[in-house]
Amino acid sequence: MQDITPLVTKIAESKAKLDPLEGAIKPLKDELDQVKFELMLAMQHSKSKRTEAIDGYYVVRAERKTVTIVDESSVTNWLQENNFDLADYLELNTTRVKATATSAMKENGEVIPVIEFNSTEYLTVREAYNG
Repeated sequence: MQDITPLVTKIAESKAKLDPLEGAIKPLKDELDQVKFELMLAMQHSKSKRTEAIDGYYVVRAERKTVTIVDESSVTNWLQENNFDLADYLELNTTRVKATATSAMKENGEVIPVIEFNSTEYLTVREAYNG
């Protein structure tokens, strides 16, 4: 087996070379983050979901939705009250419960107690494909 000492030394040397570069790059990354934030606000204000290619890039504004079970015992009570077979949920299958919660919300607007629906909006900035 290869000695790990030279590999760890190489990592340490590489990190030492990278540290000054990361310090120089940080203001640029901060500026980029600020411009992305401003772009997000502008796209939200204009209700734009995507752009055409601009300077070789396009931007897509999307939303990531999550469902969180806050209190499993309350979910179990809700399942019982709504005639779900608890055997199907005995070992609380959070994926299945989240799907049920999402379905109940979509079908009749019902929100299961202690289940939170969260949404996180984000941007994707990609180089436009010229093919």
